[in-house]
Amino acid sequence: MVPPRVANFGISNDGFLDDLAMLRYPAHETRYLVHGPSYAYKKIVDCYQDVAAMWNSSSLLMDQICKANGIRDVHFLQPNHEEPLYADACCHPNEAGNQILGHVIGQTIRALVQERAPDL
Repeated sequence: MVPPRVANFGISNDGFLDDLAMLRYPAHETRYLVHGPSYAYKKIVDCYQDVAAMWNSSSLLMDQICKANGIRDVHFLQPNHEEPLYADACCHPNEAGNQILGHVIGQTIRALVQERAPDL
């Protein structure tokens, strides 16, 4: 039986039960299911090239899915800056970074909307 709190939040019961089933196994036995295959790189540049290739492939597939459904796909890349615009060492912008991204995304969306409907 699924706990009522799960049903109340509309979470997929099957996914929740799958997650619970995985908790029955030691972490070393579920690592592949959670993270996929592991790769050992001799040089970090090889890892970066694989990540870039995966991003490129994923982006092209997302664009194809969008086009097939009449949706315009727009990507926004976060450039590197010298001033601190990130809240961590990864990719999460701080308040100033969010302001810049929000402004650029807003301008881009406005231009796309005006391109399709100039009277708006």
